[in-house]
Amino acid sequence: MQFGKQKGNQQGTSWEKLKKSIYPTNKAEREKRLKQFRDIGIFLASIMIVSVFEKKIQNLLKVDKSEITQFSNMQSSMHAAY
Repeated sequence: MQFGKQKGNQQGTSWEKLKKSIYPTNKAEREKRLKQFRDIGIFLASIMIVSVFEKKIQNLLKVDKSEITQFSNMQSSMHAAY
């Protein structure tokens, strides 16, 4: 007597399920999955780009107190002119 499925068949079906989840047989599902993979790729690429250029981005966004004071003085002089 055998109850349930045999182990060999379970592994085969698990492999088939995995294969179909990665690359579906239906064209619409396949296009949807490829779009998901592309979105994941874009996300990972953006993380890598930020990690590579992190220091340059920090330096670009860094604002000194003197720059703020200079900008404030410039705004004050513009308002005084009007």
